[in-house]
Amino acid sequence: MFTGFEPTQVQQYTKRLHALGGEVADNSQKVTHLVASKVTRTIKFLTAMSVVKHIVSPEWLEESWRSQKFVDEQSYTLRDAEAEVLFGFSLEESLKRAHSAPLFKGKYFYLTPGICPSLSTMKPILESAGGKLLAKQPSYRKIMEHKQNKNLPEIILISCDNDLHLCREYFLKNIGKTHTHTHTHTHTDTETVLLLSYVLSIIHF
Repeated sequence: MFTGFEPTQVQQYTKRLHALGGEVADNSQKVTHLVASKVTRTIKFLTAMSVVKHIVSPEWLEESWRSQKFVDEQSYTLRDAEAEVLFGFSLEESLKRAHSAPLFKGKYFYLTPGICPSLSTMKPILESAGGKLLAKQPSYRKIMEHKQNKNLPEIILISCDNDLHLCREYFLKNIGKTHTHTHTHTHTDTETVLLLSYVLSIIHF
């Protein structure tokens, strides 16, 4: 899978990939390699990050073409120091963690209607990382049930400034806390912010 390239580049890379015996995956669940020149907040990058074995630079495909065989990926793993500093994460460590266990495994999500990007954009990102989307906004009773029983999945509500009135009951009953992407520091939350960096507010219960 390719992301962040002009259509003409993708066409050229695709021809070379096919000539080498590879295929372009039609969905993220089938992807083994993501080719990118930098970390991007595209659906392809964010979904593939949870499932691919390798995220490589275009040089990997170019060297494979010169060698007429797929070369070892290790020397061509994507490096983007600027993005890693900006988002406060390590791409290498995030991939290792994603390979050991999906980032959002055991977590339920509810997305309020006004979030941007839309539900259709966020859904594949969350599900590719093992998350499950709730169709209905969880009630106070359900929130408390999951909060008090550690055997039940964590519930995370993703909202935005315009929808925070929908969360008013949670705040009034003091069962929610808000993290913005500029003030989140824990290891787990930092990686959550990378995947959900478009969202203005992430409320954990």
